[in-house]
Amino acid sequence: MAEAAFNCLAVSAFTMAFSLPVARALLAVSLILYGIDCYKNRRLPQINGTMLLAVAFFVIAVVSTLHGVDPAGTWSKLRKLLWYLGIFVYASLVTTPWRLTAIMYAFSAGTGVLALWSLIVNPIIAYKATAAGVPFVQALMDAGSMTDAQRLLAGVLVTLAVLLVCKKEGRPSAIWIIVLLLQGAALLLTFKRGSWMCLIAMLGALLALKTNWRYVVGLAAAVLLIALLPPVRGRLMDLGSEFDVGKGGRMTMWFKVAPALHAQHPWLGIGWRAMTNEMMVEIAENVERNRNHLHSNIAEIIVEMGWIGFAIYVAWMAKALWDSAAFHIAVRRKTPEEAINSLALLAVLCALLLNGLVEFNFADGEIVLIYCLAMGCSVAGLDRLESQPMGVRYQVL
Repeated sequence: MAEAAFNCLAVSAFTMAFSLPVARALLAVSLILYGIDCYKNRRLPQINGTMLLAVAFFVIAVVSTLHGVDPAGTWSKLRKLLWYLGIFVYASLVTTPWRLTAIMYAFSAGTGVLALWSLIVNPIIAYKATAAGVPFVQALMDAGSMTDAQRLLAGVLVTLAVLLVCKKEGRPSAIWIIVLLLQGAALLLTFKRGSWMCLIAMLGALLALKTNWRYVVGLAAAVLLIALLPPVRGRLMDLGSEFDVGKGGRMTMWFKVAPALHAQHPWLGIGWRAMTNEMMVEIAENVERNRNHLHSNIAEIIVEMGWIGFAIYVAWMAKALWDSAAFHIAVRRKTPEEAINSLALLAVLCALLLNGLVEFNFADGEIVLIYCLAMGCSVAGLDRLESQPMGVRYQVL
Protein backbone atom coordinates (compact mmCIF):
# COMPACT_ATOMS: atom_id res chain seq x y z
CA MET A 1 0.00 0.00 0.00
CA ALA A 2 2.86 2.39 0.82
CA GLU A 3 4.39 1.66 -2.59
CA ALA A 4 1.11 2.51 -4.32
CA ALA A 5 0.92 5.72 -2.27
CA PHE A 6 4.40 6.72 -3.42
CA ASN A 7 3.59 5.94 -7.05
CA CYS A 8 0.58 8.26 -6.86
CA LEU A 9 2.78 10.91 -5.28
CA ALA A 10 5.35 10.62 -8.08
CA VAL A 11 2.67 11.04 -10.74
CA SER A 12 1.32 14.02 -8.77
CA ALA A 13 4.80 15.57 -8.88
CA PHE A 14 4.79 15.07 -12.65
CA THR A 15 1.33 16.53 -13.28
CA MET A 16 1.56 19.48 -10.86
CA ALA A 17 3.43 21.44 -13.52
CA PHE A 18 0.57 21.41 -16.02
CA SER A 19 -2.64 20.10 -14.39
CA LEU A 20 -3.45 21.28 -10.87
CA PRO A 21 -6.72 19.29 -10.50
CA VAL A 22 -5.03 16.00 -11.43
CA ALA A 23 -2.03 16.71 -9.20
CA ARG A 24 -4.27 17.52 -6.26
CA ALA A 25 -6.42 14.44 -6.79
CA LEU A 26 -3.37 12.18 -6.88
CA LEU A 27 -1.91 13.86 -3.81
CA ALA A 28 -5.17 13.21 -1.95
CA VAL A 29 -5.20 9.56 -3.08
CA SER A 30 -1.60 9.22 -1.95
CA LEU A 31 -2.51 10.56 1.49
CA ILE A 32 -5.47 8.18 1.77
CA LEU A 33 -3.40 5.16 0.72
CA TYR A 34 -0.70 6.11 3.19
CA GLY A 35 -3.29 6.43 5.95
CA ILE A 36 -4.64 2.96 5.13
CA ASP A 37 -1.10 1.57 5.23
CA CYS A 38 -0.52 3.11 8.65
CA TYR A 39 -3.80 1.63 9.92
CA LYS A 40 -3.07 -1.84 8.54
CA ASN A 41 0.41 -1.87 10.05
CA ARG A 42 -0.72 -0.35 13.35
CA ARG A 43 1.53 2.71 13.06
CA LEU A 44 0.83 6.18 14.39
CA PRO A 45 2.72 8.99 12.63
CA GLN A 46 4.01 11.94 14.63
CA ILE A 47 4.23 15.15 12.64
CA ASN A 48 7.54 16.92 12.04
CA GLY A 49 8.08 20.49 13.29
CA THR A 50 7.74 22.01 9.82
CA MET A 51 4.29 20.48 9.42
CA LEU A 52 3.31 21.53 12.95
CA LEU A 53 4.09 25.12 12.06
CA ALA A 54 2.00 24.74 8.90
CA VAL A 55 -0.90 23.58 11.09
CA ALA A 56 -0.33 26.53 13.44
CA PHE A 57 -0.43 28.90 10.47
CA PHE A 58 -3.73 27.38 9.33
CA VAL A 59 -5.23 27.75 12.81
CA ILE A 60 -4.24 31.42 12.96
CA ALA A 61 -5.66 31.90 9.46
CA VAL A 62 -8.99 30.49 10.65
CA VAL A 63 -9.03 32.76 13.70
CA SER A 64 -8.03 35.74 11.59
CA THR A 65 -10.82 35.02 9.10
CA LEU A 66 -13.44 34.65 11.83
CA HIS A 67 -12.42 38.03 13.28
CA GLY A 68 -11.86 39.64 9.88
CA VAL A 69 -13.86 41.98 7.72
CA ASP A 70 -15.76 39.36 5.69
CA PRO A 71 -15.84 35.90 7.36
CA ALA A 72 -18.74 34.57 5.28
CA GLY A 73 -17.25 35.69 1.96
CA THR A 74 -13.70 34.47 2.57
CA TRP A 75 -14.20 31.29 4.60
CA SER A 76 -14.02 29.05 1.54
CA LYS A 77 -10.63 30.48 0.57
CA LEU A 78 -9.01 28.75 3.53
CA ARG A 79 -9.15 25.44 1.69
CA LYS A 80 -6.08 26.34 -0.36
CA LEU A 81 -4.02 26.21 2.81
CA LEU A 82 -5.19 22.64 3.45
CA TRP A 83 -3.04 21.53 0.52
CA TYR A 84 0.04 22.19 2.65
CA LEU A 85 -0.73 18.72 3.97
CA GLY A 86 1.41 17.77 1.00
CA ILE A 87 4.45 18.49 3.20
CA PHE A 88 3.36 15.59 5.41
CA VAL A 89 2.80 13.30 2.42
CA TYR A 90 6.23 13.95 0.89
CA ALA A 91 7.92 13.72 4.29
CA SER A 92 6.24 10.37 4.92
CA LEU A 93 6.81 8.70 1.56
CA VAL A 94 10.11 9.96 0.11
CA THR A 95 11.99 7.54 2.34
CA THR A 96 15.02 6.61 0.22
CA PRO A 97 17.53 8.38 -2.04
CA TRP A 98 16.02 6.51 -5.00
CA ARG A 99 12.55 7.86 -4.22
CA LEU A 100 13.91 11.39 -3.98
CA THR A 101 15.54 11.01 -7.40
CA ALA A 102 12.27 9.66 -8.82
CA ILE A 103 10.41 12.73 -7.55
CA MET A 104 13.02 15.03 -9.08
CA TYR A 105 12.79 13.24 -12.43
CA ALA A 106 8.99 13.38 -12.35
CA PHE A 107 8.86 17.11 -11.60
CA SER A 108 11.50 17.90 -14.20
CA ALA A 109 9.61 15.96 -16.86
CA GLY A 110 6.34 17.65 -15.92
CA THR A 111 7.80 21.14 -16.22
CA GLY A 112 9.20 20.05 -19.58
CA VAL A 113 5.65 19.34 -20.71
CA LEU A 114 4.60 22.78 -19.44
CA ALA A 115 7.50 24.40 -21.30
CA LEU A 116 6.62 22.69 -24.58
CA TRP A 117 2.98 23.65 -24.19
CA SER A 118 3.86 27.28 -23.46
CA LEU A 119 6.19 27.52 -26.44
CA ILE A 120 3.45 26.26 -28.75
CA VAL A 121 0.31 27.86 -27.32
CA ASN A 122 1.48 31.29 -26.14
CA PRO A 123 2.76 32.42 -29.57
CA ILE A 124 -0.52 31.25 -31.13
CA ILE A 125 -2.49 33.29 -28.59
CA ALA A 126 -0.25 36.29 -29.23
CA TYR A 127 -0.60 35.95 -33.00
CA LYS A 128 -4.40 35.89 -32.72
CA ALA A 129 -4.28 39.02 -30.56
CA THR A 130 -2.48 40.92 -33.32
CA ALA A 131 -5.74 40.85 -35.29
CA ALA A 132 -7.14 43.25 -32.68
CA GLY A 133 -4.20 45.60 -33.17
CA VAL A 134 -2.09 44.43 -30.22
CA PRO A 135 1.65 44.30 -31.01
CA PHE A 136 2.91 40.70 -31.10
CA VAL A 137 5.53 41.15 -28.36
CA GLN A 138 3.03 42.86 -26.08
CA ALA A 139 0.52 40.08 -26.73
CA LEU A 140 3.20 37.52 -25.92
CA MET A 141 3.89 39.29 -22.62
CA ASP A 142 0.17 39.28 -21.82
CA ALA A 143 -0.04 35.55 -22.58
CA GLY A 144 2.77 34.81 -20.12
CA SER A 145 1.64 33.53 -16.74
CA MET A 146 3.29 34.42 -13.44
CA THR A 147 2.33 30.99 -12.14
CA ASP A 148 3.89 29.25 -15.13
CA ALA A 149 7.02 31.39 -14.80
CA GLN A 150 7.54 30.24 -11.21
CA ARG A 151 6.88 26.60 -12.09
CA LEU A 152 9.42 26.88 -14.90
CA LEU A 153 11.87 28.58 -12.54
CA ALA A 154 11.65 25.59 -10.20
CA GLY A 155 11.79 23.24 -13.18
CA VAL A 156 15.07 24.71 -14.45
CA LEU A 157 16.71 24.25 -11.03
CA VAL A 158 15.48 20.67 -10.68
CA THR A 159 16.44 19.76 -14.26
CA LEU A 160 19.94 21.07 -13.67
CA ALA A 161 20.13 18.71 -10.71
CA VAL A 162 18.88 15.83 -12.85
CA LEU A 163 21.54 16.61 -15.48
CA LEU A 164 24.31 16.71 -12.88
CA VAL A 165 23.16 13.42 -11.40
CA CYS A 166 23.17 11.85 -14.86
CA LYS A 167 26.69 13.13 -15.42
CA LYS A 168 27.92 11.80 -12.07
CA GLU A 169 26.29 8.41 -12.60
CA GLY A 170 27.23 8.10 -16.28
CA ARG A 171 23.60 7.97 -17.42
CA PRO A 172 22.31 9.33 -20.77
CA SER A 173 21.48 13.01 -20.45
CA ALA A 174 20.51 14.21 -23.94
CA ILE A 175 16.77 14.22 -23.20
CA TRP A 176 17.32 16.32 -20.08
CA ILE A 177 19.42 18.83 -22.02
CA ILE A 178 16.46 19.24 -24.38
CA VAL A 179 14.08 19.62 -21.43
CA LEU A 180 16.34 22.28 -19.90
CA LEU A 181 16.51 24.24 -23.17
CA LEU A 182 12.72 24.11 -23.50
CA GLN A 183 12.26 25.29 -19.92
CA GLY A 184 14.73 28.15 -20.35
CA ALA A 185 13.11 29.32 -23.58
CA ALA A 186 9.60 29.10 -22.13
CA LEU A 187 10.65 30.99 -19.00
CA LEU A 188 12.19 33.73 -21.14
CA LEU A 189 8.99 34.06 -23.17
CA THR A 190 6.82 34.51 -20.08
CA PHE A 191 8.47 37.94 -19.73
CA LYS A 192 8.18 37.76 -15.93
CA ARG A 193 11.10 39.75 -14.58
CA GLY A 194 10.85 38.52 -11.01
CA SER A 195 11.27 34.89 -12.04
CA TRP A 196 14.16 35.80 -14.36
CA MET A 197 15.99 37.58 -11.58
CA CYS A 198 15.37 34.84 -9.04
CA LEU A 199 16.77 32.24 -11.42
CA ILE A 200 19.84 34.36 -12.13
CA ALA A 201 20.37 34.91 -8.40
CA MET A 202 20.09 31.19 -7.63
CA LEU A 203 22.34 30.13 -10.49
CA GLY A 204 24.89 32.76 -9.57
CA ALA A 205 24.92 31.63 -5.94
CA LEU A 206 25.20 27.96 -6.86
CA LEU A 207 28.00 28.55 -9.36
CA ALA A 208 29.91 30.76 -6.92
CA LEU A 209 29.61 28.20 -4.11
CA LYS A 210 30.11 24.98 -6.05
CA THR A 211 32.34 25.83 -9.02
CA ASN A 212 34.88 28.49 -9.95
CA TRP A 213 34.65 32.09 -11.09
CA ARG A 214 34.82 31.21 -14.80
CA TYR A 215 31.30 29.74 -14.69
CA VAL A 216 30.00 32.86 -12.93
CA VAL A 217 31.54 34.99 -15.70
CA GLY A 218 29.91 32.72 -18.28
CA LEU A 219 26.52 33.15 -16.61
CA ALA A 220 27.00 36.93 -16.53
CA ALA A 221 27.90 36.95 -20.23
CA ALA A 222 24.83 34.88 -21.12
CA VAL A 223 22.58 37.17 -19.08
CA LEU A 224 24.08 40.24 -20.78
CA LEU A 225 23.48 38.79 -24.25
CA ILE A 226 19.87 37.95 -23.42
CA ALA A 227 19.35 41.42 -21.92
CA LEU A 228 20.37 42.95 -25.26
CA LEU A 229 17.33 41.43 -26.98
CA PRO A 230 14.88 44.32 -27.60
CA PRO A 231 11.81 42.75 -25.86
CA VAL A 232 13.88 41.77 -22.83
CA ARG A 233 15.56 45.16 -22.69
CA GLY A 234 12.16 46.82 -22.84
CA ARG A 235 10.87 44.78 -19.90
CA LEU A 236 13.95 45.60 -17.86
CA MET A 237 13.70 49.31 -18.64
CA ASP A 238 10.12 49.29 -17.38
CA LEU A 239 11.40 48.35 -13.92
CA GLY A 240 11.82 52.03 -13.09
CA SER A 241 8.07 52.51 -12.82
CA GLU A 242 7.89 49.82 -10.13
CA PHE A 243 9.92 52.00 -7.75
CA ASP A 244 7.60 55.00 -7.97
CA VAL A 245 5.07 55.12 -5.12
CA GLY A 246 2.84 57.36 -7.21
CA LYS A 247 2.51 54.98 -10.17
CA GLY A 248 -0.06 52.69 -8.57
CA GLY A 249 2.12 49.57 -8.76
CA ARG A 250 3.94 47.55 -6.17
CA MET A 251 5.45 50.49 -4.30
CA THR A 252 2.00 52.06 -3.96
CA MET A 253 0.66 48.79 -2.57
CA TRP A 254 3.55 48.17 -0.18
CA PHE A 255 4.11 51.66 1.19
CA LYS A 256 0.67 53.24 0.95
CA VAL A 257 -2.07 50.60 0.84
CA ALA A 258 -0.55 47.95 3.12
CA PRO A 259 0.32 50.27 6.06
CA ALA A 260 -3.15 51.83 6.01
CA LEU A 261 -4.95 48.47 6.07
CA HIS A 262 -2.58 46.99 8.64
CA ALA A 263 -3.15 49.90 11.00
CA GLN A 264 -6.86 49.03 11.13
CA HIS A 265 -6.27 45.39 12.20
CA PRO A 266 -2.68 45.12 13.47
CA TRP A 267 -2.70 41.81 15.39
CA LEU A 268 -4.97 39.39 13.52
CA GLY A 269 -5.37 41.24 10.22
CA ILE A 270 -8.40 41.64 7.99
CA GLY A 271 -8.82 37.89 7.42
CA TRP A 272 -7.25 35.35 5.09
CA ARG A 273 -7.71 36.41 1.43
CA ALA A 274 -10.14 39.15 2.46
CA MET A 275 -8.26 41.73 0.40
CA THR A 276 -10.30 43.33 -2.38
CA ASN A 277 -9.43 45.83 -5.07
CA GLU A 278 -12.11 48.15 -3.68
CA MET A 279 -10.23 48.34 -0.35
CA MET A 280 -7.08 49.26 -2.18
CA VAL A 281 -8.74 51.89 -4.38
CA GLU A 282 -10.23 53.60 -1.33
CA ILE A 283 -6.70 54.24 -0.09
CA ALA A 284 -4.95 54.86 -3.43
CA GLU A 285 -7.18 55.71 -6.38
CA ASN A 286 -4.49 55.00 -8.97
CA VAL A 287 -3.65 51.50 -7.70
CA GLU A 288 -3.72 48.61 -10.20
CA ARG A 289 -7.23 47.54 -11.13
CA ASN A 290 -8.49 43.96 -10.98
CA ARG A 291 -5.95 43.03 -8.29
CA ASN A 292 -6.93 41.58 -4.95
CA HIS A 293 -3.45 41.03 -3.54
CA LEU A 294 -0.37 43.09 -2.73
CA HIS A 295 2.25 41.37 -4.91
CA SER A 296 4.22 40.21 -1.87
CA ASN A 297 3.94 37.34 0.59
CA ILE A 298 5.22 39.51 3.42
CA ALA A 299 2.89 42.47 2.80
CA GLU A 300 -0.09 40.17 2.18
CA ILE A 301 0.36 38.09 5.33
CA ILE A 302 0.96 41.13 7.55
CA VAL A 303 -2.24 42.76 6.28
CA GLU A 304 -4.43 39.66 6.21
CA MET A 305 -3.16 37.87 9.34
CA GLY A 306 -1.55 40.65 11.37
CA TRP A 307 1.61 40.42 13.45
CA ILE A 308 0.59 37.09 14.99
CA GLY A 309 0.13 35.35 11.66
CA PHE A 310 3.29 36.91 10.26
CA ALA A 311 5.31 35.66 13.24
CA ILE A 312 4.09 32.10 12.62
CA TYR A 313 4.89 32.46 8.91
CA VAL A 314 8.45 33.60 9.64
CA ALA A 315 8.99 30.72 12.09
CA TRP A 316 7.59 28.24 9.56
CA MET A 317 9.78 29.43 6.69
CA ALA A 318 12.85 29.62 8.93
CA LYS A 319 12.29 26.01 10.03
CA ALA A 320 11.80 24.89 6.42
CA LEU A 321 15.02 26.61 5.32
CA TRP A 322 16.87 25.15 8.31
CA ASP A 323 15.68 21.62 7.44
CA SER A 324 16.62 22.03 3.79
CA ALA A 325 20.07 23.47 4.53
CA ALA A 326 20.73 20.87 7.23
CA PHE A 327 19.78 18.08 4.83
CA HIS A 328 22.23 19.32 2.22
CA ILE A 329 25.04 19.82 4.73
CA ALA A 330 24.49 16.32 6.10
CA VAL A 331 24.69 14.60 2.69
CA ARG A 332 27.15 16.75 0.75
CA ARG A 333 30.03 14.39 1.56
CA LYS A 334 27.99 11.23 1.13
CA THR A 335 26.54 10.22 -2.24
CA PRO A 336 26.90 12.81 -5.05
CA GLU A 337 23.33 12.05 -6.19
CA GLU A 338 21.73 12.96 -2.89
CA ALA A 339 24.05 15.94 -2.39
CA ILE A 340 22.93 17.39 -5.74
CA ASN A 341 19.24 16.69 -5.13
CA SER A 342 19.31 18.23 -1.65
CA LEU A 343 20.97 21.37 -3.01
CA ALA A 344 18.30 21.64 -5.71
CA LEU A 345 15.56 21.42 -3.06
CA LEU A 346 17.20 24.22 -1.10
CA ALA A 347 17.57 26.31 -4.27
CA VAL A 348 13.90 25.81 -5.21
CA LEU A 349 12.71 26.83 -1.75
CA CYS A 350 14.98 29.90 -1.72
CA ALA A 351 13.86 30.87 -5.23
CA LEU A 352 10.17 30.68 -4.32
CA LEU A 353 10.67 32.70 -1.16
CA LEU A 354 12.78 35.25 -3.02
CA ASN A 355 10.13 35.55 -5.74
CA GLY A 356 7.57 35.82 -2.94
CA LEU A 357 9.08 39.15 -1.95
CA VAL A 358 7.63 40.68 -5.13
CA GLU A 359 4.78 38.24 -5.85
CA PHE A 360 2.10 36.73 -3.65
CA ASN A 361 2.81 33.07 -4.38
CA PHE A 362 2.15 31.58 -0.95
CA ALA A 363 -1.53 30.84 -1.65
CA ASP A 364 -1.20 30.17 -5.37
CA GLY A 365 -2.55 26.63 -5.76
CA GLU A 366 0.11 25.55 -8.27
CA ILE A 367 2.99 27.01 -6.26
CA VAL A 368 1.71 25.57 -2.96
CA LEU A 369 2.39 22.08 -4.32
CA ILE A 370 5.99 23.04 -5.19
CA TYR A 371 6.49 24.43 -1.68
CA CYS A 372 5.22 21.08 -0.37
CA LEU A 373 7.62 19.13 -2.56
CA ALA A 374 10.67 21.18 -1.53
CA MET A 375 9.82 21.24 2.18
CA GLY A 376 8.55 17.68 2.47
CA CYS A 377 11.45 16.03 0.62
CA SER A 378 13.96 17.97 2.76
CA VAL A 379 12.21 16.88 5.96
CA ALA A 380 12.16 13.27 4.75
CA GLY A 381 15.86 13.29 3.89
CA LEU A 382 16.90 14.91 7.15
CA ASP A 383 14.82 12.52 9.24
CA ARG A 384 16.18 9.53 7.35
CA LEU A 385 19.74 10.63 8.02
CA GLU A 386 18.87 10.86 11.71
CA SER A 387 18.05 7.12 11.58
CA GLN A 388 14.31 7.64 11.50
CA PRO A 389 13.07 5.46 8.66
CA MET A 390 10.30 7.79 7.53
CA GLY A 391 9.84 11.52 7.22
CA VAL A 392 7.76 11.22 10.40
CA ARG A 393 8.38 9.20 13.55
CA TYR A 394 6.27 6.17 14.43
CA GLN A 395 4.84 4.55 17.50
CA VAL A 396 3.39 1.04 17.42
CA LEU A 397 -0.26 1.04 18.48
